[in-house]
Amino acid sequence: MVNNVTFFSSFMTHPYTVSVLIPVYNAKSYIGRCAESVFEQSYSDIEFVFVNDGSTDNSIEIVLSVLKKYPSRKDKVIIVDHITNRGISAARNTAIAAAHGAFVMFVDSDDWIQKDAVEQCVNKQCENDADIVSMSYVWHKKDSSQIVCETDEGSSYKILYNLLTMKSTGRIWGRLIRRRLFYDNSVHFIEGADYGEDLMVMSKLCYFSKNYAIVLEAFYNYDNRVPSSYTQMFSPEKSQKGLKNVDALCAFFKGIGDPEIFNAVQMLNALTIADHMILCSGIRETHNIEYHNNVLLKRLDSVDTKIIKQIPLRYRFICYLRSFELVHLFVKAYKAAKYIL
Repeated sequence: MVNNVTFFSSFMTHPYTVSVLIPVYNAKSYIGRCAESVFEQSYSDIEFVFVNDGSTDNSIEIVLSVLKKYPSRKDKVIIVDHITNRGISAARNTAIAAAHGAFVMFVDSDDWIQKDAVEQCVNKQCENDADIVSMSYVWHKKDSSQIVCETDEGSSYKILYNLLTMKSTGRIWGRLIRRRLFYDNSVHFIEGADYGEDLMVMSKLCYFSKNYAIVLEAFYNYDNRVPSSYTQMFSPEKSQKGLKNVDALCAFFKGIGDPEIFNAVQMLNALTIADHMILCSGIRETHNIEYHNNVLLKRLDSVDTKIIKQIPLRYRFICYLRSFELVHLFVKAYKAAKYIL
């Protein structure tokens, strides 16, 4: 169901409409903060697309309550309901389909943005005729916060290579993205594959983009303190979803015929396997041990040794250890040493 669907032409001072896309699932503890931050934006020509992904709490009621404080935003709000919870990938696909803006910006429901985040990104986009504008962000952890600066300004090809080799973050949130990149090139999230989905989509978007620009200031607040945050949990099921996104990238770039980029994708595959081996070994449980031995090691066996030699030493070391017990002990020792130091 779609409510209040209205498309507004741009104001004289604003070159186009931006669609801010917010997937929502049982976010009652923090959605008010998020909603307030997007309604407070200094850039006036925004439409707000909230996708209620089968929430069983009062998240949307909270959004509507916050909206009452911003009557000028009322007719620019779109709410789309999923009857059941379909996951973040499906919710983002729905948000893109419901959007009308020339550009879109994803904001996760547990995060928030500074008042001039959209305006600053639009200004940078206009200066550079960029297809993608990325801003730095504040990473809020349990006991501290740090600013993560974007430094990869340059050709989209360079950005793509850095994404695939994990030198840059593959996040979809906190970026201003030309909406046409999605539908002109059939770029979408794989429904149900809700782990590593951002990197898969961002890599494709970078491939199809012409210009990429950055805003050095940190206008996005990424909250990693939420206990239910998807990124803080690991399971074999989620690992399989992440590997599905990697496989989708391998298939896509294999067909492109660019040896350097395909080599980078193969490096991503090796890096992902090693990363999942580390995460999997964090808890010594039977299902993790079986998954490590029956899935991750078998997948590692299919990776060319020339590719493994190209990945960073710490990941290469994990690949050479192989054994669940050895990786488990190494991770424990590493964490202990890091704590002491």
